[in-house]
Amino acid sequence: MKPYLLGYDDAAAYLGMTTQALRDRCHRKDGPAKVVDGRFVRFRVVDLQKWADERVVAMPQQSMNIWEASSPSPGEKRRRGRPTKMEQIARQNRISDARGRF
Repeated sequence: MKPYLLGYDDAAAYLGMTTQALRDRCHRKDGPAKVVDGRFVRFRVVDLQKWADERVVAMPQQSMNIWEASSPSPGEKRRRGRPTKMEQIARQNRISDARGRF
């Protein structure tokens, strides 16, 4: 049976963050809802799930184009090592074109 209330350490591990990051968020009033019992602070698992679900952000379609622009063309083989200056400029131009900057 899972515990109903979690302390800072267990709640931070549940969310995949450090204990101090969770404490900082709670101090800034940006953290999940908490249950205060005297000097003990606990978090309900339901509140942790709700708080995490509220922070899911969809990746914008525009950013996908940036990644596609930075990859080599289908017929082009990726070279090893540091790119030449001309390759860096060409890649930068492809990325800026994908973003819509001319």
